[in-house]
Amino acid sequence: MPAADENEILCNRDTLLHRPDYAQVLSATPVVRRNYADRVQSARFGDAWYPIGSNSKHLLDTLPRYRAGIARLRQLTAEAGREPARVALTYRVKRYGEAVPAKASDGERRLFSGSTTDIIADLRALRDLGVGAVDIDFERSNLEASVSEMSRFKEQVIARL
Repeated sequence: MPAADENEILCNRDTLLHRPDYAQVLSATPVVRRNYADRVQSARFGDAWYPIGSNSKHLLDTLPRYRAGIARLRQLTAEAGREPARVALTYRVKRYGEAVPAKASDGERRLFSGSTTDIIADLRALRDLGVGAVDIDFERSNLEASVSEMSRFKEQVIARL
């Protein structure tokens, strides 16, 4: 991987990672599990937990739900005889902004819903929880539209973190 300064944006297919605050490239991570059932495997063997917040089978789409997921992961990791902090935290965002209904089924505000200011607050909250990488889906109808959205996100969100 090329060296990066503190303002570099890495784009890999539909992924945007901001360095240094959010940059932990997980391509070298040997075991990454995504769903709740696999959290046990992440705790026992994984280097990172990579949930998709909007997974309807295991919703982690609000801060309280994600915090509870982290607590459970840390508990399982300790029970597996490992240092809980050894399993890095990540978060996958499939949709964001106005495309996401604001209220989740638990009555809380859904992560990455709402305005640019809301999204910035969510990124900061995840950072404060120890999340080391946020994977955002920028897939659009064509390459130009995807790159345009990445640039917009960089200018309106990342620049304000």
